[in-house]
Amino acid sequence: MKVLGQPIDTKNRWAERNKIINKLPVYTVNELKDLYKIEYRSLGIVKPSEVIDVKVTPTERNWKPKWENLLNQLSLFDAPRKPLSKIPYKFQYVFRCHDSANIHRAQITDWELGVLFLNEVKRLGSEDAAIKSVKKKYLEEMCSDKKTLNSSWGLHILLIHGLCWVSTGHLLNNSI
Repeated sequence: MKVLGQPIDTKNRWAERNKIINKLPVYTVNELKDLYKIEYRSLGIVKPSEVIDVKVTPTERNWKPKWENLLNQLSLFDAPRKPLSKIPYKFQYVFRCHDSANIHRAQITDWELGVLFLNEVKRLGSEDAAIKSVKKKYLEEMCSDKKTLNSSWGLHILLIHGLCWVSTGHLLNNSI
């Protein structure tokens, strides 16, 4: 992997990033699935017409032994790593796109959600309260009509890698 330039600034409500993001095509889940069949395209921007829920389901509380061994592996060149917390829940968006009445579910893999969850557990003192807080933030703030989902489709799994904070009056806001 080669870095091609400086990181793109997030000042002014992502103004510099929006210049790039707003030029990219926006898809529905069905369009992204079709593109996968034709072009093997597995990454795209999806803008739902409606976000219905953020579904939270418990998962294993501990890392799989193989993963834990990899995480605990020491390096000859780096300082010991801080232990990586396991998020014991799976978070999914439940949403619709404008071209279908079908309800889609997509797992959220965005690291910011995990950090938010861990910070809320610390702040509120319980996982249940943290889950309620995360759901509220994602449904009321993050999933406004000015957000799109950075998604990938492949092997029949839809993953959400992040949210794009787009500015008003540009392509993404006019795509529904």
